[in-house]
Amino acid sequence: MNFYDPDKAVFCSKPASIQNSIDIASDNWVTFFQKLGVLNDGFADLYPDFRINWLNKQFDNLTGKSVLELGSLEGAHTLQYEELGCSDVIGIESNEAHFMKSLLIKNAAASSNIQFLLGDFSSYLKNCKRRFDLISACGVLYHMINPMEIIGSCSMISDTIFIWTVIYNKKWICNHGVKAMSKNKVQFQAGYSLIQLFQDYGTESQCREALFKL
Repeated sequence: MNFYDPDKAVFCSKPASIQNSIDIASDNWVTFFQKLGVLNDGFADLYPDFRINWLNKQFDNLTGKSVLELGSLEGAHTLQYEELGCSDVIGIESNEAHFMKSLLIKNAAASSNIQFLLGDFSSYLKNCKRRFDLISACGVLYHMINPMEIIGSCSMISDTIFIWTVIYNKKWICNHGVKAMSKNKVQFQAGYSLIQLFQDYGTESQCREALFKL
């Protein structure tokens, strides 16, 4: 999407509607947003998400809470937090395409208590001067080179952290085999070796020990 080249400007001639804005992303959606009243080709049923409903029950209720969401994707969870009564919700997303789609969703839902920020949440956490009632880290820690550092940074600005993640379980792997871990191909970060990955993450017992020290 080019905002500055007038020669590449695209104009919509259809009658004005929210659906037209959703169609801008064409077939590049992840989340299925039909329950929001729009049609898109997302494949993940993240709105509403049972994990956020579960969290709301554990909290008794989230009404009036401030929330920082790490890795907000297209805004499905962010929107759900607002619908559950949260008064101030900030979602941080580093993927520019996902960030732009989250703005479309915010507009479609006419949300007033949500703000989306584009960029790296690791550095944001280190420099954040305010506190939040809740930090949500759902499906992001396994993307991090140093997930324990992220948890530590979160603990400095909130007393409550919601984590949903994938972990390494040696016993499970031995029983089921590596091929059963995922239907997707294993992805490696350029310049980051598998040996270095194991050295940074440590063993399962080391991770548990570090976690309980926070």
